[in-house]
Amino acid sequence: MKISRKVKLVALSLAAVILTACGGEPAQTAPQEQTVPTVNPGDTTPITHIAYLDLGSEFAASPDGLYTIAQLRPGARNLFYVDMETQQETYLCSVPGCAHDNESCTSYFYMGERSIGISLFYFQDHLYAIQNVPANGKNANIIRMDPDGSNRETVVTLNDDETFAGHIFGYGDSILCEIGVSDSKRESWNQLLERIDLETGTREVIFQYPGENGQSGISLMGATGTNLYYLSQGGQAEAFQYYKVDLSLGSAAIDTMKENPVGPEFDNIETFCTIQNDYFCTYDSKSNLLSYENLLTGERKEFPAPELEEGEKLYGLVHLYDDRFALSIDDAERNVVMVLLDPETNQPTGVRHTVSEENSQTILGTFGDTLLYLDRYEQMPLKDQDELGLEGELAYYSVFGTVSKEDYWNGNTGTEIAFPQE
Repeated sequence: MKISRKVKLVALSLAAVILTACGGEPAQTAPQEQTVPTVNPGDTTPITHIAYLDLGSEFAASPDGLYTIAQLRPGARNLFYVDMETQQETYLCSVPGCAHDNESCTSYFYMGERSIGISLFYFQDHLYAIQNVPANGKNANIIRMDPDGSNRETVVTLNDDETFAGHIFGYGDSILCEIGVSDSKRESWNQLLERIDLETGTREVIFQYPGENGQSGISLMGATGTNLYYLSQGGQAEAFQYYKVDLSLGSAAIDTMKENPVGPEFDNIETFCTIQNDYFCTYDSKSNLLSYENLLTGERKEFPAPELEEGEKLYGLVHLYDDRFALSIDDAERNVVMVLLDPETNQPTGVRHTVSEENSQTILGTFGDTLLYLDRYEQMPLKDQDELGLEGELAYYSVFGTVSKEDYWNGNTGTEIAFPQE
């Protein structure tokens, strides 16, 4: 999935809302049974962000760099690491001369004929890989590894009728994870929120979403403190509302969700609301007012939307980093543009970043005064395709860049990080 498209979706959503060092198979765990709801009133365990966009994805930030994964050859994936100290990207492998093409390499994931994807997150000094679709005789599972890719171990294995179904957060020493469950004939499907202990593999159901066949009418959109935030479609087809579920009130908090609305009801036509990181952002085109609220601190700002140029359309606010925001607009040529706003005056600074396939500048992480961003996707011939009788197949990989916060804010160009060659 191209992040420039993801940025487009962010804008539109504002409108529409390795094995060991010597290789080998990771150790296996049997599928775990879930226990009954266990979050009790008074539990103030904080919910933390451990995954990009709070979803397992191809990116996972650590305190010192970024992990990513790409398919460069049939039936396999490779892990890569961007070191922010050296600002270099390498295969997640320390063996000189390694071809990175088999399971003796700590960067290598064999996927077999069903070359389904792997998504990543980083939690408590370990990198985790989620394999969501059953493959190679294994159910959906989570694999833990050391930061260098060694000492792989399968720590959670789901049952035959289960999949990882959405968001993932840190929750003390455990994680919160959405799980989808179908019946044996796959004629019905329900969704749970579980707490999973990655040390023991213990799974505990916090609550089951209302409704059946995935038709709960609510979608988990974010979290801060002890609160989860859900988006619900109201009684009218065009009506939407955010609600807060406070886990410190216990597992039963889902039952009283509708008593805790967050922000106004909106229609994604004239009024728009989004949750981004720790911020709740709104845009009311009727009153021409923008606002944002820090859901952790309660700090709130409301201000008139700045005037745009002829032919431009405003979708709302985008939180970039720290206290910095931008307007998300379509310009007269239908390009997605981020218009940077002065944090004091809330007026455009004059700097605009145009999002394109060739230059997405999607911020993936902040490291001190430096931003790491996805610049674009590039392509190369798929490696080893001739062994399968293939011809002309392409592989795609990410190209990253770094830029200081000051240079980004002033509209200056960052420095591209070279993709590693074998």
